[in-house]
Amino acid sequence: MEKVMGIDIRVVTGIISALVAILISVINHFIVEPIKRKRQRKRDQLHNLYAPLYSLFNYRMEISITHIAQTQSIKLGGIKGDEISSKEYLTRLFMEKAGYASESLIDHLTEYCGNINITPGMTDRLVRTTVKEYNQLKKDLKIPYNLAELETGFPELLAKQGFNESNFK
Repeated sequence: MEKVMGIDIRVVTGIISALVAILISVINHFIVEPIKRKRQRKRDQLHNLYAPLYSLFNYRMEISITHIAQTQSIKLGGIKGDEISSKEYLTRLFMEKAGYASESLIDHLTEYCGNINITPGMTDRLVRTTVKEYNQLKKDLKIPYNLAELETGFPELLAKQGFNESNFK
């Protein structure tokens, strides 16, 4: 029998194999799994809250494009009888999916949904926060995103309509 430093070679290889297995297990538990959980959390945030909000806000801005042009402020329009364009729909979506929102988005959604008199500033903060965070999640997940939206929060929908971000309040 071969020996290494007076120990049977089979024992040495067994110890090395066990140490490698423990090392792999520790790396998996403390490094790989947390990264996978964080990535899944971002996917869930994007899928369950941010993408629906982003789409909803674009739909509602499209409804009020004339008003936006007149006031040079972001507005979320609605159509009477259209549940999706109602403030109640947004409030319900927020209440059901708030666990996916950032603290900043929670603050702006609470401010918007909790007020009877919506100011242009409230809407602007809510939309810009949503747009920025939506694009940041996409960037983090290595999904194509809009750099201008990420940097400014100004919706591409309005930029494509010829609106200049610097004119908005």
